Amino acid sequence: RLVVIIGCCLTPHHMAEVPCIVIGRRAAIWRRSDAIRGLGVVMAHPHPHYGGNMDDDRVLQVLKELRSRESVAATLRFDFSSDLATGVPSLEEAVRMLQDEPSVTAVALAGYSYGAATVCQFLCSRRAELLVHAKPLQSAVLLAPPMEMMITPLELRSPDERPSTILGQLGDAGLALTLVAGTGDDFCGEHALREWHARIGERGTLHIVDGADHFFSSPVWLREAVKTVADALAGPAGSSL
Repeated sequence: RLVVIIGCCLTPHHMAEVPCIVIGRRAAIWRRSDAIRGLGVVMAHPHPHYGGNMDDDRVLQVLKELRSRESVAATLRFDFSSDLATGVPSLEEAVRMLQDEPSVTAVALAGYSYGAATVCQFLCSRRAELLVHAKPLQSAVLLAPPMEMMITPLELRSPDERPSTILGQLGDAGLALTLVAGTGDDFCGEHALREWHARIGERGTLHIVDGADHFFSSPVWLREAVKTVADALAGPAGSSL
């Protein structure tokens, strides 16, 4: 009897995620290969009080695209607690977990909606210490940050404590910051986002997806947003950082 065995060789970006825990909440880490060193990316999801979790489609699509980039060695997604006070500590733990990965040489952050606002708060609370770590933060993307709900109120602080001031300082120190949103976003008004970007200055990059709503509900809008986020974090497809 002749038995034919057909093998299947998975390419690195087809490797499965491994379940893990971030401050008592479910999480999943993906590793390309311990032999391939590169960027580690944390992706933060929308508001947990409104059904947001790490299985959000925007989060999954961004991570799928990042895993096709050769410069990305690992990704991590996790669930925020319903206790919003734990948002920044959860991000801090997620970053630390990626920095502990042997294959990771630098880290990047992306957040969508509430996740974007939480990334902003994390950057403002940790500031330049993120950039001087042996495995530093090199880039961050805020995808559809909820301006009126979460960002604009923070801009009422004293000038030195405003996110626009701190993000600008981080940009001067080397952080690549990108803001992405649609012209039809009811939670991230284009005018408010453009004004905020103007205060941050040229140290931040702004990308507007024409017509897109907060959820990037058209496949065309979602593809543009996903590619923009991945390019900003890991460089254009085919490049190596």
